[in-house]
Amino acid sequence: MDWVCFNNLDFDFSNCVMGYRAILAISSLVSICFLGVGIIPDGSLFIPDNALTSGDPYFYNKEMTREVAINSQLSKLLDVKPGDYIYLGLSASSLFNSTPFKIVSIVNAIEFSNAPVAILHLSELQALTGNLIGDRANLILAQGNGLQGLLQSHFPDAIVLSESEFYARSITEDKRILATSVAVIIVVLVMGILFISSSMIFSVNEKQKEFAIMRAMGISDRSIMKIVLYESIMISVVGGFTGLILGYLGKYILNSAAVSSFQVNVISSTNPYILLIAFVTALLAGVISGIVPAFMGKQANIARILGN
Repeated sequence: MDWVCFNNLDFDFSNCVMGYRAILAISSLVSICFLGVGIIPDGSLFIPDNALTSGDPYFYNKEMTREVAINSQLSKLLDVKPGDYIYLGLSASSLFNSTPFKIVSIVNAIEFSNAPVAILHLSELQALTGNLIGDRANLILAQGNGLQGLLQSHFPDAIVLSESEFYARSITEDKRILATSVAVIIVVLVMGILFISSSMIFSVNEKQKEFAIMRAMGISDRSIMKIVLYESIMISVVGGFTGLILGYLGKYILNSAAVSSFQVNVISSTNPYILLIAFVTALLAGVISGIVPAFMGKQANIARILGN
């Protein structure tokens, strides 16, 4: 499935697109298929400032810049560096009849770290793949207030998704990722239930005398169960918030170390849906793990405990 990304708020469709295509490259006698990414450089994307000429000159009937930024994986595969030239095309036959592109930068952003990638001006990538007039993209990623509905009205045959919807779609469509995610959630939930249940059982055992006194004073069993259950939920909420804070702190330290050691922009990012799922899992663990201790608290034997 081909897709493009809109992330500009002024709705100028000629100046806010990111496109992805599989293309071929050749350098010396090395030929390889990789992912071509078309962008309109504006200083806000994942490449160094001024790595590519600003804007998209070829779209406005100017000469092609024939500039390309590549990631480290493609650089190693083709054994090239900034200043070298590579031939790009949609097929092997088109490579030998094309004009080479100059490598202007090596990009180390995490967004382009999973596979060999070359980044070009959008219109130049579309020209290489035969999509300059009519782009074949059928999945649009929208980033901006009110942009999703507007894009859907302009492209009724395409699927328009927000960033969070795109991540959710990616997880549900990839069965391995979905299975792994479900397994991790179940393991975390079970471990949370066991840990909180153990803590609450010890706490209830230590407070048997207090609960017996409360029952003797006429406080209902239901109220005692609520006290135990609320304590369990508070433990899970505090633990959930602590985990989120430590996670953000760890992400910051990891990214800072990556920037200082490897000169990459970012190697760890967090989707808001993941944070929500983590917190809900912690809350659910607190509710489930508080049920058994709550029943234990209401069963405190007044005569036996106070008699001792």
